[in-house]
Formats: sequence, C-alpha cells, structure tokens
Amino acid sequence: MATKITKPITINGEGKTVIFDGFDFTKEGYIRVINAEELVITNCRIYNLSNDPDSTTSRGYWLKTLGDKETKISVTYCFFGTNNNTVYNMLELNTKLKNGSSFSNNYFVEDSCTHNHINLYGAAEGATIDINNNVFELTGGVRIGIKQEPVCTINVKGNTVLKTTDDEWAGLICIQPYGRQTTSFANMTVNINNLTIPSEQVAYYYVGSNDTPLVTVESRGKVYIDGVLTQLPYLEG
Repeated sequence: MATKITKPITINGEGKTVIFDGFDFTKEGYIRVINAEELVITNCRIYNLSNDPDSTTSRGYWLKTLGDKETKISVTYCFFGTNNNTVYNMLELNTKLKNGSSFSNNYFVEDSCTHNHINLYGAAEGATIDINNNVFELTGGVRIGIKQEPVCTINVKGNTVLKTTDDEWAGLICIQPYGRQTTSFANMTVNINNLTIPSEQVAYYYVGSNDTPLVTVESRGKVYIDGVLTQLPYLEG
C-alpha cells in the first residue's frame, strides 16, 4: 500500500533535490515547492482531493512551484484521478524550468481538474522541455504561458487525447501570454509529433483582453506539427 499524503506540504528546496516517489496524494494533499534545484515526482497517484487549503477562491492547484530559482522538474509515471471539481489547474509551474524538465508517461482522467493539467509559466534560457507519451482523457491538457520572452524548445511527442470538445477550444495545447508579463514568443519553438487526437485542431493561440497581443506572426514563435511549420488558429477574448 502506498503512503498517503492527506495534508498540505510546503518545502523550501533551496539548493536541494526534492523527490516524491510512490505516494498517494488525497484529501488536502497539496504540494508547494519553493526554489528547489530539482523536483522529481514519479509513480504517484493524485485523487479525491478536497478544496485547496492554500486558495482563497474556488481555484485549486495541486502542485505549485514558486521562487526565482531555475528548477529542473520531472513529473513522470503518475496517475491523476477524479478530484470532484476541486482542482482548477493540476501543475501550476511558476519557476523557470531547466533544460531536461519532463512531464511524461502520465495519465490524466477527464475530471482530474477543471481547466489545464500542465501549465508552463517559466523557462530557463535555451531549455528543452519534454511533454511526451501522456494520455489525456479530455482536452485541456497543456497551457504554454511562459513569461518574459522565452528562448526555449518544447517537445510534445507521442501524446494521446481520447476525447475533445467540438468547438474552437479543441486541441491539446493552448499557447497564451501570461498577462502582460509575456512580451513575445518569438524565440520559442514548439514541436508536436505523433499526437493521437479525435479533432482536426491540435493547438491554438488564445489572447485575452489583459494579455499581450501577439500581433505579428513572428511574435507567436514557431510551431511544427510532425515537422511542418504551422500557423495555428488565433483566438481573442
């Protein structure tokens, strides 16, 4: 039987590697990690979470990484189960992700969260980040909203989406500025390969009224789908 974590954990990981291997996170088992050198979460199950005790609103975030330190993060071979509409974003990653960060070989059930499973808000200069071989029962998988003007590559390879919405939000990936804190995606490359999804649209840009407009094609970065440079739909709100 796996050890169950049912209460919130906050770790100041300054200069340290933080590892969670083989735990069950349930009830109030939310994680906050600050300034870690490296964070590894593997072979864990996340399910039946109650309301996020750290949130003053209805928006819960199971994992939040915080601080200014660049961090290598690996979340692999985890099962994200039903959470009764208590989790808004599953992985809320505010730190700058180091080269080699990976979110791969995970399974996300349809109602594990109500919004996005993997949210990238920071990247170290020159970093390559992998989001590979995951299964998402429903769209709403990945939000790329990296702050400032990221110089990075994000590889999205071999993922499967079992069901998708039949509207403009269809697809696995939403690329959206982080408010005005993102200035441009011009130096960011996203490679999408071998995606299995029951919709023609696989990704899109979304720019809200308080986001930095991505007026030029160049400011949106480069997205390759199976090796072909592709112009994604551009949605405004």
